[in-house]
Amino acid sequence: LEIVVAILSLVQQQSRNARAWLEYRYVCREWRDVINGTPVMWKKINLLTRHREWADLQAARAKGANLHVIGEVDVAEGLGSGFIEEHRHHIEKLELMMGKDGYNGLFDLVHGVQFPALRYLSLQSHPADSRDVTKPVLTLDHLSTGHSSGLSSLWIHDLRISLPSLARHTNLQELCLDCRQVRGFKLALDELALVLPHLGLLSRLMLGFRRMIRRSDPQEPSISLPSLLALKFSGRLRSFD
Repeated sequence: LEIVVAILSLVQQQSRNARAWLEYRYVCREWRDVINGTPVMWKKINLLTRHREWADLQAARAKGANLHVIGEVDVAEGLGSGFIEEHRHHIEKLELMMGKDGYNGLFDLVHGVQFPALRYLSLQSHPADSRDVTKPVLTLDHLSTGHSSGLSSLWIHDLRISLPSLARHTNLQELCLDCRQVRGFKLALDELALVLPHLGLLSRLMLGFRRMIRRSDPQEPSISLPSLLALKFSGRLRSFD
């Protein structure tokens, strides 16, 4: 049984189609029973298919296992936000993209919903919203309950993010801030210097900004991160030591 589950899990991970791996249920009755009765086989839920009934079936068959949810927040489609809010207590990995004009929905979701099991979060803006300088800055203070967050991996793509709000996520091991397409948004190194000392477990840091990185006081001590194993930067660099 364990070998069959391992094989099917590998097939599921490598499948580009969110539901193609389910064809293996028709190999034989034993495989069908294994797939239908193994909760971890159902924990990856792709909401981009726009089938709420299928997503609910997957969540039911996951039987409380932590979920990996891929979705889109769109002003014209409530599937993503509604499902995520309903199952927020079991979502361990969340990948969210925004449809056109979906920024306000993402803003409300991140600011108004708590995710106590969340470990991995990826947020990606729609190109039209990343160019809109009137969009509010996203803060990540309320993603999890308790005094500290269990979030270990955070990927932000083309969103205006509040750096100070990252300080409470003290368990972060991987942080990617790729904001090269965000108009009028630049990284202040002074602000980053206040946040990074709180991230004592951080081992991978990726920064991408189209504007220069500046320091108001070049005489300040350099940032020290003993845990850091990898640093990647994309953009124009200035006064960075």
